[in-house]
Amino acid sequence: MPELAFQFGPAADAVPALPAPPVLEHLLLEQPLGLVAALVFFALVAFIVLIRAGQDRRAVIIGASLLLASAAVYALASAVTTTREKLAKQTESLIAAATKADLGALDRMLAGDATLTFRSPGPPLHRDQILRLVEQYPGGKTPILAWSVEQMQAAIDGPNTARTQAQVRTEVEAYGYKGPISSWWRISWRQDAGTDQWRILGIECLYIPGVTSATDLR
Repeated sequence: MPELAFQFGPAADAVPALPAPPVLEHLLLEQPLGLVAALVFFALVAFIVLIRAGQDRRAVIIGASLLLASAAVYALASAVTTTREKLAKQTESLIAAATKADLGALDRMLAGDATLTFRSPGPPLHRDQILRLVEQYPGGKTPILAWSVEQMQAAIDGPNTARTQAQVRTEVEAYGYKGPISSWWRISWRQDAGTDQWRILGIECLYIPGVTSATDLR
């Protein structure tokens, strides 16, 4: 169950959030620990209150029922992977491949008509240009020492379209600078017809300090 967060830090206050998922599905399948903890808490409270009231049998029945419900919720969430969770994991795989300049993995993830855009109004980069840029940037001129995903969001837009959005922290060493860089990326996904395979249709750089176009990375 990948962590799907839907909040923003102060450094990204200009980055719009993706639509939040349905509350019940999110709490039940994607972040069940809060619901599990609540059921366990109420089981203990009910047991203690009913025992003190002399209703031992009822205390056992209600307490055990609530504990079983908490176990069922956790088991269900562990067994079910939602599409948002799957795409969150694929987004992490995309980031890992990009930071390592794993062109083979990127090639498999990108749709034939995939594009990469920056904040500048210039033309997008197409599939082959994306692969060349990744080969030059993290693979060559700017080695990435480490990376982590600070926040992840996912939204289903239609039967075969979706988006993810991630805040990525990287440790870089280049051009006399060594330290962290925080960036925001939005990924558009399209599901292949008749399969459960999702491929990247678009990558949008929402925020990198000092970067507005691909030429800033060169």
